[in-house]
Parts: sequence; C-alpha cells; structure tokens
Amino acid sequence: MTNDEIIAELERMKPMAGGALSNELTALGEKIKADDLAAAPPPDGPPIVKDVPLVWQDSPTLLTCTMGNWYGEPDSYSYQWQRDGLDAGGAEDEGAYDLSPGVDVGHKFTCVVTATNAKGSASSTSNEVTVA
Repeated sequence: MTNDEIIAELERMKPMAGGALSNELTALGEKIKADDLAAAPPPDGPPIVKDVPLVWQDSPTLLTCTMGNWYGEPDSYSYQWQRDGLDAGGAEDEGAYDLSPGVDVGHKFTCVVTATNAKGSASSTSNEVTVA
C-alpha cells in the first residue's frame, strides 16, 4: 500500500472515529505526508523508484506488471521480463507477458521496469511470482 493509499484510508476512517481518535488520524496523515515530502529527492535528476513494480498472475496465460511509482517525473517506461533470472523476452513497452501453457508453469518471473526522463534512467525489479 502506498502512502497516498494509506492517507486516503485514514481520511475515510475519520468520520467513523469521532473525537480524539479523529484528531489522531488527522495527525498521522499529516506526519505521513511530511515524511513523504522529506524523503522525496530533488526533481532535477534521473528517476528514483518510490514504490517498486508489482507482478501478479492474471490468468493461466497472462502476467501483469505495474510501472511502480517514481520520483523525477519519468516520461517513458520499458519492461524486461525475466524467467528464473534470465531474459524471458516479451514486449519491452508493455507491462504484460503472455505465458506459454505447459512451458512456463513452475518458473519464477520478475519484471524489470526502467523509467526514463530527460536527465537519465533507472531500473527497479518487481516481486517474484511463480507461475501456477
């Protein structure tokens, strides 16, 4: 869960909490926002990963990868799929991988996302998923 999602959940809970607990939830949300801003790198460099990409198996024939969240305002992303630590091929401009039934079952997949802006690029590796 990202900090933004946590803050949204705290805001949703405040009306139900009432009184002192509502004040505590407000204070916690403000602390998360302040910590998030303090951790943000300067905007004048290459992208820096904030939340790593996430991979999951959508169906028996499809893996999906998010781009993650980045500081530095990336203007493009590329994806490299890996099976058991080696290049698995697949489209480099899409966060989806078409699985081969009977071939990919039991193998471990990750997705390496590269974010690029005018100042450079950086990569981040997703969680690992074993194909069922």
